[in-house]
Amino acid sequence: MGKYIKQLSDTEIRMFLKDNGYKVVDDLRSNDGELLDGIERSDDVVFVRAQKQLEKPEIDQILAYTLMKKYPNFMTLPMLASACGEFSRNIDLIHFSDFFLSKFCITPQDEKDSEELCSAYIDYMSHRFKGYRKDLIDDYNATLQQDDEYNM
Repeated sequence: MGKYIKQLSDTEIRMFLKDNGYKVVDDLRSNDGELLDGIERSDDVVFVRAQKQLEKPEIDQILAYTLMKKYPNFMTLPMLASACGEFSRNIDLIHFSDFFLSKFCITPQDEKDSEELCSAYIDYMSHRFKGYRKDLIDDYNATLQQDDEYNM
C-alpha cells in the first residue's frame, strides 16, 4: 500500500490544497507547547492540518480595516480567540491515501466539501501518475469483491 502517496511530495500536497482553496497550517501548537507538523506521514497515509481559505468580498476587507483603525480593542478579541487553542481556527484534518481523500466531517457542508476535494484529488492524481486510474478501478473492484465475500 502507499504506492502513489509515497511519491507525492509535501510541496505537491501544499500546491494541491492551495489550488483547491486550502492552506496547510504549520503554526499550531500542542497543549505542551510543541509545534505540530502541518503534514504528517506514515507508510501509506498522510494527515494534513489545513484551513479553508475564504475569499472575502472587497467591502468586507474595507469594513474590517475600518473597524480595526477606529476600534482596535474591539478587533483584538476575535484575533486573540483565533490564536489560542488547537481547534479555535476552523482547522480541517484531511486524510490522504493512494485512492481516497477525506476531511473529518461534522456538518453536511463539510461532507460536500470533502466529496469535492476527493474528486479533485482523484483528478489530480490521474494526471500526475500514469496508470493511476487503472489502479484506482482495480482497487475499487477488489474492495467490492471483499464486501461481497464478507456479506455472504
